[in-house]
Amino acid sequence: MDFSSTLFVFYFLPISVAGYFLCHRFLSRAENIYLILISFLFYGWTDYKSVLFLLVISLLLYGYGKIAEGKKNKALLFGGLVLLLGILGYFKYINFVISNLNRFLKMAIQPRELIVPLGISFVIFEAISYLVDVYRGVRAGSLTEVFLFVSLFTKVTSGPILSWKRFEKQTKNRECNLTTITDGAEEVIFGLAKKVLVADILGAASYAITSRFAKGAIDAASAYLAALCYMVQIYYDFSGYSNIAIGISRMFGFTVEKNFNEPYRSTSVSEFWRRWHISLGTWFREYLYIPLGGNRRHVLINLFVVFLCTGVWHGAGWNYILWGVMNGVLVVLERLVREKKWYQKIPAFLKQTFVLVFLYVSWIFFSNPSLGEIKWFFLVMLGYNRHNFINFTWKYYLNNQIIFLLLFAIINDVLLPLSYKEKVTAFFQKDEAHVCVKYCLEAVLLILTIIYMVNSTYSPFIYYKF
Repeated sequence: MDFSSTLFVFYFLPISVAGYFLCHRFLSRAENIYLILISFLFYGWTDYKSVLFLLVISLLLYGYGKIAEGKKNKALLFGGLVLLLGILGYFKYINFVISNLNRFLKMAIQPRELIVPLGISFVIFEAISYLVDVYRGVRAGSLTEVFLFVSLFTKVTSGPILSWKRFEKQTKNRECNLTTITDGAEEVIFGLAKKVLVADILGAASYAITSRFAKGAIDAASAYLAALCYMVQIYYDFSGYSNIAIGISRMFGFTVEKNFNEPYRSTSVSEFWRRWHISLGTWFREYLYIPLGGNRRHVLINLFVVFLCTGVWHGAGWNYILWGVMNGVLVVLERLVREKKWYQKIPAFLKQTFVLVFLYVSWIFFSNPSLGEIKWFFLVMLGYNRHNFINFTWKYYLNNQIIFLLLFAIINDVLLPLSYKEKVTAFFQKDEAHVCVKYCLEAVLLILTIIYMVNSTYSPFIYYKF
């Protein structure tokens, strides 16, 4: 079930929120059980067989907590980590390993026929946080709390990634009232609008171009346009998902920190990763970077390893590995020069421009699964056409709607000073009349989003595949 589907927006979400509100009001002891049940229903709706995956992970974590709580047993922690990473590696990477063994060592191993559980990378990373946090002294959860932590539908498919030490404080005494529901609804509306009105439209344009690229039938300008559309699409797609996930969590009384903070305004790649997918960066810092030595020793190696693992985490493919390496190399170089006077004198707008160009190029590696296709895409951008014919030029794809959305994204996410955004926010909170105007505008935005949802084809969130 997709957060941007009509089934979820019109039926599952309002019914589940109403049911939880009544449960919280009259049967608060059962509210966690209620959330577990609707979470399994949500997860199982897409793939009922994968529900077994959540059950197994939950039982493993509960058993680990009962045994490890209050102890500093490194062997037990190591065993648990190996088991969880083994599960992730088998489901997500085994066929990638087999294909490369067959390719480079001329072996003939048959690939596995696997159903990869939805959101496995997010679930396993949260499970690892449970093991490590309990080892570090955070209390272990009850069976109900562990099941809720693993399965909560607001974040199980694509995050944001929550650590156990932050989540366990919210397993009891949550607030669910009109304020939390309306605040959460606002986040959901903005998230749906990002997804449906921006990401899906630009994604359709990008797909229309790249689908013809496979036949070599696009010109250089169309290739540049496709890459630009994807650059905006992936931000609004995942940022929109995060808004929805955070908003729904708020409706059920959970507080989840924001996952994006104006990442395309960054003046360094390091800053970009502090602003993009914040929960993933926080996880890598707390559970990999610091244990490796952090800023105490082997800093450059630690940074590179983190970004290499970031690439591997995103997918089983050489394109993701190269994407991680590219980011790792830039972050290491930035660490080497950041104290140099010549670097500090570079104007901020030039640094930001460099970051945007780097991201523009790196997203091409991220979006194309084949290294061969990546090579050809760059060749097309340089003016080379492998089939010597072009069905449609850039003029066919670049309509007024695409121009408006790209200009909106550039102005809103790159050029418009944050002080103006803060003034707009303050304006709509000035008094009751302004708040009323804000609600009316949000209602119009929701209606427009629903119209597009009903009339558009199904487009799953990009990060669902991770």
